[in-house]
Amino acid sequence: MKHAHLLDDFLSFVKVNTRSNPNNDKTPSFEGEFNLAKKLKELLKELVDEVFYDDENCYVYGLLKKNTENKRCIGFNSHMDTSPEESGENVNPRVFKYEGGDIEIGNGTIIKEEDIVDFSKKLGKTFITASGDTLLGADDKAGIANIISMLRYFKEHPKESHGDIYVAFTPDEEIGQGIKYLDMEHFKIDFGFTVDGSGIGEYDDENFNAINGKIIFTGYNVHAGSAYKKMRNAVRASSYFMSLLDEKHSAEGTKNREGYIHFDAIEGDVNKVELELIIRDFTKPGLEKLNNMLEKHSSETKKKFKGIGIKLNLKDAYSNMKEIIDRFPEVSKVVEKSADNIGLVLKRTPIRGGTDGAMLSWREKIAMPNIFTGGYNFHSKKEYAVLEEMEKSVDLIIEIVKNG
Repeated sequence: MKHAHLLDDFLSFVKVNTRSNPNNDKTPSFEGEFNLAKKLKELLKELVDEVFYDDENCYVYGLLKKNTENKRCIGFNSHMDTSPEESGENVNPRVFKYEGGDIEIGNGTIIKEEDIVDFSKKLGKTFITASGDTLLGADDKAGIANIISMLRYFKEHPKESHGDIYVAFTPDEEIGQGIKYLDMEHFKIDFGFTVDGSGIGEYDDENFNAINGKIIFTGYNVHAGSAYKKMRNAVRASSYFMSLLDEKHSAEGTKNREGYIHFDAIEGDVNKVELELIIRDFTKPGLEKLNNMLEKHSSETKKKFKGIGIKLNLKDAYSNMKEIIDRFPEVSKVVEKSADNIGLVLKRTPIRGGTDGAMLSWREKIAMPNIFTGGYNFHSKKEYAVLEEMEKSVDLIIEIVKNG
């Protein structure tokens, strides 16, 4: 189904810089997130019956009230922030038909044919990219645009029966703080969905268990010319520690259901080095195995570099939502029926990451699986979205509401 305002909404959203900041403890972590929140607040006033804007913490809620009985209360959530890994400033979106081959999108950035999932099925489709020097922001502004189009559909088709439809747009999901201040008084759902997935048909009811943290190496510096038997070099110790990780346990060496340890930032000098890392696995035993591996590497490093201090500061970030979602089999039945009704083949894929929904599933003990948006190559300057797949995402969430 065509959704007339979907593309315009999406282009409007991606032009707002909402790049979250992992080094800021405030919520939101970046002031620009307020700009999109205010835009969404005004849009919702035209589409729903009740709007609530948390202007302190940057959350936007909406409720389209039910027009029939015996329908469940369903919620939809997408996040407003974009990844801190690439710039979100001055996004200049391009819209064009994909005719095959590599795509030069600007500033020396090329989306190669191999970067395009099922590229032969994308021929003739409408692509949206940035201009090669920023993120596009499809993660997750495509999700926001899809939810807005769903609401617009029901506003324009008042005879379509539905239960209460709740929406929540959240800040700082990319830095693990998306549901920190989410207020369930404004999101009174029986079950819900994040619209934060990728390619067409993806339905995610499983995600990584996650540990985030930092390892601190403490050394002792003296003049290099007189360092013999005195210097304790934290830089060398941290380098050795990282070298102990086999590629088969790294992010770049794993796929599908394989867990990993990922070193994603390092800062320091001879006296002190701070190494940031994440640990991911689909099972708790697998996560514990990787954690134990770090402990072993720490011991080996201490033996090799006498006098070096190593402190592991690790904390649980989120858990696999499958354990919660499996308690509510009716949710999958609604999704499967809805997909069948629109001729969509579902692809059940475990998320090699996490979502606001995964965290909310555990916090509130409700089912919050994840639905595709039509976006690809998230967290990269090669990010792109396919309009026709965004429209199919809208079709699916409309059908889910009808079948709720």
